[in-house]
Amino acid sequence: MKKTMKSLLSLFIVIVFAVSCFAFNVSAASATISGTGEYEVGKTFNVTIRFNADATLYAVEADISYNPSVLKFNSGSGAEFTNNNGKIKLVDDAFTNTKPSKTSSYTLNFTAIAAGNSTISASVLGGGEATSQASTSANVKVVTPKPSSNANLASIKLSNGSLSPAFNANTTNYNVTVKYDVDEINVTGSVADGKSRVAGGGTVGLQVGNNECVLTVTAEDGTKKSYIINIKRMTE
Repeated sequence: MKKTMKSLLSLFIVIVFAVSCFAFNVSAASATISGTGEYEVGKTFNVTIRFNADATLYAVEADISYNPSVLKFNSGSGAEFTNNNGKIKLVDDAFTNTKPSKTSSYTLNFTAIAAGNSTISASVLGGGEATSQASTSANVKVVTPKPSSNANLASIKLSNGSLSPAFNANTTNYNVTVKYDVDEINVTGSVADGKSRVAGGGTVGLQVGNNECVLTVTAEDGTKKSYIINIKRMTE
């Protein structure tokens, strides 16, 4: 009986030692996420996940999560990606014996689709000379864009004559001279920002002498800017 118990105890020690040896075949590792921060709705940006292990890697897998009501995942590079409603599976088995590596890097492209917050979390598992694992997370804040204050014109077009000086968005006063037989002129202003609007212009009747045409641009936030065109019609 004592001999049997001694044999069982020896076997138990061997098993524990073997398990311990296997457990120690684990490499230290770290993971980081960069590219996060604050973005406006509609902006597209890249997030980079880096994985560093102390042992040579043969393959890497990662489970990545994000808030799909705030962010839209567009694509990824450096691995194969499968996306399912805020859960991304990353698989990278492109490592080769001729190009051993202890590091890997992956780029994910997102679009901010709604104001709010999203935590991007990644749990990364590396396989190779040893098993390595690390987790990391970072926050993305999406905000509503501020109204534009751009009240510039992109151009001024005339049906007759030419601007003096030549058009510049920062120049607000111009002169135009036309011949006597020109009794009307069409003035058109194009805005630099599609969210702004322009008033004035169109067909302007000309008297002999000086005539004034004003184009007023109103930006999205209410900022106004006027461009004055002094049109001189020559005498007969």
